[in-house]
Amino acid sequence: YKEAKATINFSCALIQLSIDIGKMYGINLFIACASIVVLQTCLLLWWGAFFVGVLSEVTSGTTSRYLIIVMSISFYWISQFFHAFMSFVTGGCILWYFLREDNEELYPTKRVLLLMQCAVTTSFGSLCKGSLCSPIAQMILVLNNWSHTRTNPATSCCSGKNFIRCLTSPFVNQAQMFNRLGFCLIATYGKTFCKSADQQAQHHPETIRIAIEDNTNYTLSATATFISGFITIFFSLLSDKNEGSSWPLFFLVNFYLAYTGVSLTLHTYRGAIDALIVAFAAKPERFAIENQIIFLRFLRYTESALR
Repeated sequence: YKEAKATINFSCALIQLSIDIGKMYGINLFIACASIVVLQTCLLLWWGAFFVGVLSEVTSGTTSRYLIIVMSISFYWISQFFHAFMSFVTGGCILWYFLREDNEELYPTKRVLLLMQCAVTTSFGSLCKGSLCSPIAQMILVLNNWSHTRTNPATSCCSGKNFIRCLTSPFVNQAQMFNRLGFCLIATYGKTFCKSADQQAQHHPETIRIAIEDNTNYTLSATATFISGFITIFFSLLSDKNEGSSWPLFFLVNFYLAYTGVSLTLHTYRGAIDALIVAFAAKPERFAIENQIIFLRFLRYTESALR
């Protein structure tokens, strides 16, 4: 209980620091984030309606199964692209706050507009590629890190951790080239996603360890799942239950749409925290002045990674 409470308190401290820095961008950053959420919701609704219309006209069972697979992959890619879009904007704003010179103005409006413009122009390809591969790469890194935690020596040879370690170890180097810290880096430096993520993993490997071991992502995901479940149950109770066999599909689609919207909203903080991790390694002196408690916690992660 004490460990869980300490983890939640630290996550709240990270979120609060992100909010404090985000306030310096005023209403501009809020409007940008809200626009991304609305755009994703509209695009998913349109894309879902399009596929439902196509499926209703298909009579072949094999063709419909292939279309469902294509629809599932496209839904996954669209939702992950907007997560990357959100990380690009929020992470770019937070990281720029630390990397700018002491006498350099922040220019909130220009900075937010520049990031929004770059996301749909020069960095669009990197966001598409990163959004497709980064979640899978992050899962490989998390599983590999978990497999290296301490186990009972008597059962280590036949444990599940040993199996996961053997399964993920060949892909760790490739996965580091797609770590999620690359999104805020391409927003700041304008490089490609793979190059930014790979350079971060080589020059500051401790930041990858921090991003993996920080439990804020799990806290936000659990919160998004709980809120989405509540929304789904609420609308399901209000809807007409005489739907026959389509009722489970309606419930599933309702939950998916709610989850994508809520998780994207909460991902605002995830992208900002990733930028804080990068800023800790790039500008440690300024980061320590901003929040010494978080700095010392990150420093402890770094020391454990070097052992």
